[in-house]
Amino acid sequence: MASLRFRNGKWQVQVRRYGHAPQAKSFQSKSDAQRWARQTEAELDRTLIPNDVRSLNTITVAQLLTRYRDSITSGKRGIVPERKRIEVFLRQRWSALPLARIDAATFSRYRDTRLKQVQPGTVIRELGLLSSIFETARREWGYTALQNPLAGLRKPRTPEGRERRLKPGELQALTNACSTVAGSWLLHGFQLAIETGLRRGELLGIRWQHVRFDTAVLHVPFTKTDKSRTIPLTDRAKAILTDQKAECSTDAEYAFPVSANAFRLAWERCKRRAERSGCIGIQELRFHDLRHEAISRFFEMGLNPAEVASISGHRDLRMLLRYTHLTPEYLGAKLRAGKSDVHSECSDTHSQSPQNFDAQQASHSLDACESPEPPPSPTGQTKGDRRHAGTHAKGGGRRTAHQLRTLAADRKASPLLLSKRKSEALHRRQSVVDPKRAS
Repeated sequence: MASLRFRNGKWQVQVRRYGHAPQAKSFQSKSDAQRWARQTEAELDRTLIPNDVRSLNTITVAQLLTRYRDSITSGKRGIVPERKRIEVFLRQRWSALPLARIDAATFSRYRDTRLKQVQPGTVIRELGLLSSIFETARREWGYTALQNPLAGLRKPRTPEGRERRLKPGELQALTNACSTVAGSWLLHGFQLAIETGLRRGELLGIRWQHVRFDTAVLHVPFTKTDKSRTIPLTDRAKAILTDQKAECSTDAEYAFPVSANAFRLAWERCKRRAERSGCIGIQELRFHDLRHEAISRFFEMGLNPAEVASISGHRDLRMLLRYTHLTPEYLGAKLRAGKSDVHSECSDTHSQSPQNFDAQQASHSLDACESPEPPPSPTGQTKGDRRHAGTHAKGGGRRTAHQLRTLAADRKASPLLLSKRKSEALHRRQSVVDPKRAS
């Protein structure tokens, strides 16, 4: 309601609205004051979200959750899991509280209660979503007086990443279990995931127009990181896609024309059949674990981290290493192979007897251990120049492994031959230091 009074020769008008700070202004004429009061009241009435502290008593947490679900969540690709989390929030008692009564202690109790019901990773994601909702309300919806109650809240300890890979016999058990499914899309789906490392959403989003059979590449336009990538196809992956294309209709747009939920349910039934057939422990295998399996296989093939990241789509090396689980058997075999190569090379070097050692090879080996000779010095060298040249002639720097092995072989040669070669090397050094003395 606007109040109007004449004071000190001016008309003073003040507008008050619940939830808004009072606004006042002075005018020379009464009509101007009344016109400004009407405009200000209309503008405040059009403001749907008041920004005063008192307005927080009229807005509940449930209203924020509902608005975020309808306006923000609906535009995300992960709409289904986020909607489920918001539905969980709406069933909590604190969702009916006004924003003015929400504090960090409320969500601290919620965190401790949820940790007894779900895993720490789930609680971390729920607290992150709640923090995003309060930040959106404060920054974009005009609730400037609202403080984020989760800003300083301690989050649970991040759980260690999964290290699950396929165990011996599990791949064959899954293949046999998929034989009872109508069509081969499930069999081709999880086999292609092992060959390419694609996520389930990326796998189901493959369109035939993105597959280049002539160059054996696959374009992935929609990814989790919103950055498209093009990956190479192995011979096995190309054969899988060829078989899948033969089973699809000619007008099919997608390589796997099933929904994400249908694929998930078929995968769970496949694991249950595999466990009933005798594959114990396969129920704990998740479809995303096949991505761990694929990335680990890429490294075992000999690809470097940059090459593997270009296939998997990881932009952080630490996250890429979380998906890499090299087996101890593979590392042990690699160590044994490297050790045998070193031993064979050393045995080949020491197998030559001193009696059969070729004089020309000994001369070449001794020269290789010497440092490269500098070019002949011009006449008129100063004492400093000659000292510098002598330092180079003495052979500075570190010797390579090949030079050290060659020197070790030379030391087993004939002592007379080595004495002769050392005399020649000493003569070359003296000729560089003092050409007149050498002549």
